[in-house]
Amino acid sequence: MDNIPQSKITDFVEFDSAPAIKFTILRGSAGDPGSFGAQQYAPLLNIEVPVKAPN
Repeated sequence: MDNIPQSKITDFVEFDSAPAIKFTILRGSAGDPGSFGAQQYAPLLNIEVPVKAPN
């Protein structure tokens, strides 16, 4: 993700009911073959996400 300028990240969502996060990133046009972002998860597999200890 460090190759994506922060100005291109339009949204970041944390899902409390599941161990999931979502980023919305500005990119290409309507005909862009990666418009669904399905191939974008692989670089995120190496990111360490801090987790709060349960109460």
